[in-house]
Amino acid sequence: MQQSPLQEAEDELDTAAMALAELLAAAEAKAPALAAAEALASATAAALAQASAVAAADAAA
Repeated sequence: MQQSPLQEAEDELDTAAMALAELLAAAEAKAPALAAAEALASATAAALAQASAVAAADAAA
C-alpha cells in the first residue's frame, strides 16, 4: 500500500529527528559535530515545513 504524501513527510521528519538527537549527543563530546547538528536542524525544519504544507493541502482538499 502506498503512503500518503503526509505520511511520507512525517516519516522523513521522524528519521531526521532521530538523527538530530544522535548528532546533538555527539556534539556534547565533539565541537565539530555541532555544525553537522545545526545543518540537520535546518533540514529538519524544512521537512517540518513540508509536512505542514502537505497537511494544510490535505485539510483543504
